[in-house]
Amino acid sequence: MVADNRANKRPSPFWNGFLSGLGYQAAKAFPALLKGLAAVLALVALVSIVASFPWLALALPAALVFLGKGGTTAGWCGRLAGLLAEHWPAAIGIVAAAAVFDRWGNYLDGLGLPPLVGVPLFFLLPAALAGAGFAYDAARRSGWPRAVRQGRVGHAAAVEEILSQPPVGTSGGLRGGPRPLSEVWREVDSLVGLAPVKQKLREIVALVEASRARQEQGLPPLTQTLHMAFLGNPGTGKTTVARLVGELFTALGVLPSGHLVETDRSGLVAAYVGQTALKVKGVVDKALGGVLFIDEAYSLARGGANDFGGEALDALVKAMEDHRSDMVVILAGYTGQMQELFRLNPGLESRVAFTLEFPDYTPEELVRIAAAYARKRGWRFGPGAEERLLARFRREASLIGRLGNGRHARNVVEEAERKAALRIARGQGGADVLLAEDFA
Repeated sequence: MVADNRANKRPSPFWNGFLSGLGYQAAKAFPALLKGLAAVLALVALVSIVASFPWLALALPAALVFLGKGGTTAGWCGRLAGLLAEHWPAAIGIVAAAAVFDRWGNYLDGLGLPPLVGVPLFFLLPAALAGAGFAYDAARRSGWPRAVRQGRVGHAAAVEEILSQPPVGTSGGLRGGPRPLSEVWREVDSLVGLAPVKQKLREIVALVEASRARQEQGLPPLTQTLHMAFLGNPGTGKTTVARLVGELFTALGVLPSGHLVETDRSGLVAAYVGQTALKVKGVVDKALGGVLFIDEAYSLARGGANDFGGEALDALVKAMEDHRSDMVVILAGYTGQMQELFRLNPGLESRVAFTLEFPDYTPEELVRIAAAYARKRGWRFGPGAEERLLARFRREASLIGRLGNGRHARNVVEEAERKAALRIARGQGGADVLLAEDFA
């Protein structure tokens, strides 16, 4: 979001040269230099940038205040967003400035740059960021929008794209922002069954809120990892709850994006020596700022001497420790196998703070799931259909865990659809009704 010609009628030769020819080559190396010489180059960068854009001098008093308080890049961006909205409305509207910097400023903290370096880079060196390898990788893994990754933030036309483009792997853009906490809770409460899971989520959120309250009173926060284990049979809603965990933590300000990255053994374990750690790193990089959901995590411990699942576990344990503040890892799988995994890997278990047990659905809950799925597909139940369905699920009660729980309920509805299609083709019954006979 560099000032356009209207806001800066006399661009300095420094800036023109900086982003072209040899200047652009210097720009590509600039972030790497900053990492090694941050204390000195921070002031050099700021002076150079202010020489090109005098309006940025308006932010210097605020910058000095933040420097004295040890502020973060995200905090600086929030303050500078207010200054931009007040003094630079020609290039970016007030709403746009606030949305952009409130949403994306947090990611600069993950680059490991001091705020005095990170803020000028974020505002005024998009081409350098896009051209330098470490900055591009950081932008990609943290989910910066496409306009940022392609170095086009300096164009006013890209503002709208920034506002509408979500982080990688998420849905929705900056216009809407994260959902309010109350709205996420409504979706959690609307889930069929899962009473112990819902109670555990409320305990976790209460812990986060209590930690924040302690900080506001000058007390040490309740620092602990938020990694979790989801135990239960397939089809019990583990992936759905993992997505909601990301949304809850985003609404609380714990995670910047809360996006969900799903993987399993095949996404983490390579076939050749030395490749597994790189594969794990690639998945972790995509999940930074959000939730990494590993299904059938126990399968990482299987295999013989030539299996690289152990290497994946070692790399995963390290990532869980290194990124405990900017990523939540959820390990999911059957209860027995997951308990055995933790028994064999105490280092992994010690990094999992919360265990959520997902019970099998009752026959009554499966009827509710089936009815909701049918409505979503444009069907309604005819007389006696629910009773027929309930009787079936009661007969299958002892097998529900093996049949797939909620997945089984959806399969039953799709099976009834196929029978209804034949009936409708014969001109029997309504085209939007599933009859009791369809569930026979």
